Amino acid sequence: MSDDVTILKRINSHRKLIVCLLAVFLVACSYYCISLHGVDFYTYLMASNGFHQNTRPYLSLMFANPYYYPPLTAQLIYPLIFLPKQIAYGIWIWCSILAIILSVYCLVPRKYFLLGLLIAFGFLPVEVTLYAGQVCSLLLLALSFAYYAISRNQSMAAGFGLAAGIMLKIIPLVHLAYFIWRGKLTAAFATLLGLLLFFAISLPFAGGWQGWLDFFHVAAYYGHPTSLHAHGFNQTLSVGFNQALSGFFARLIPSDLLSIKLSQISAAILTLATIAVCWPPGRSQSLDLEFGLITITVNLIMPYTWYYQYIILLIPIFIIIRRAEQEQFFRQLLWPLFIGYVITDLHGLFWHHLNNAFLSSSPLFFALLLWFSLSYQIIMQRKRSRQGQESSYAQGVISS
Repeated sequence: MSDDVTILKRINSHRKLIVCLLAVFLVACSYYCISLHGVDFYTYLMASNGFHQNTRPYLSLMFANPYYYPPLTAQLIYPLIFLPKQIAYGIWIWCSILAIILSVYCLVPRKYFLLGLLIAFGFLPVEVTLYAGQVCSLLLLALSFAYYAISRNQSMAAGFGLAAGIMLKIIPLVHLAYFIWRGKLTAAFATLLGLLLFFAISLPFAGGWQGWLDFFHVAAYYGHPTSLHAHGFNQTLSVGFNQALSGFFARLIPSDLLSIKLSQISAAILTLATIAVCWPPGRSQSLDLEFGLITITVNLIMPYTWYYQYIILLIPIFIIIRRAEQEQFFRQLLWPLFIGYVITDLHGLFWHHLNNAFLSSSPLFFALLLWFSLSYQIIMQRKRSRQGQESSYAQGVISS
């Protein structure tokens, strides 16, 4: 076994130290976040209150922090609108922490659970998610559970987990398309059934059809250049907090029109490349790697991806660490993975002070490293499988 895996095992063996570090972090982080009040949490809270008062919160899109999530996100917050704000936010923070812990439980082997928690809570997009009061922690849990279930052929459970994720943020619709692509029709059917169920649950809360019509209007509007245009397209997207491909080109090129075109073209190329890597449709022996690949791709091709949404990169990170125990290629990736992990953390601390387009895009390059690594291994695994089948066929012909 390689030295890299041995290092992981040695770190994992210091369980008391890991538990102490996690305890200190969780207490400090929760106190710090609750004392500051997360801006996104209060957006959800105001939207929930708006639904409660039938004021159509999606129409507030013109304000500083518009609500553009499905109604279910605001509905989850609904019991908290009757509590003092600081207590409500404290409950939300601890629910988010619990969601991250459960996500790690779904993603890592039991013997590495504590080490997995240390890796997760050491990843700065997790802290930024908690700091902002973002729903991305629940999105991570939904996707992690879907991955956990589909990797164990529990298609119905995977579908309902994915449906929950789509109802929090619509980006896992790409994973639904992937289930259909891979012939996981039971999982796809369960996803659609779950969406219908969650829709029915949220319909009275959203004020009937009108609330959902408002959401679909916002969803169509989301990501269009005019929705980001208050001070210029580039000025909005070029901030180092945006780690989609659009952010890199907005930082690199001053021209609004050119940066929009290049980001759209690059997103289309990456989408086609992902389809090519996962070709042909049907059954696959690389389901875990492809699930991680889809998760990376959706972050990169979004019209904009704020830094905290990189929390879902924990899925491909843990997939690589899990594979490193069995495969040499992934062992070789552990040091580049660690360096990218640290650089992503450093970016989260200092992005306000980075003016260079490339330095400001370091988390994006880390995501691209993960994308190329998983793509290469998926292609090689398919090649080895094909060679094995040809060898078996040749031996069968010879023996006959």
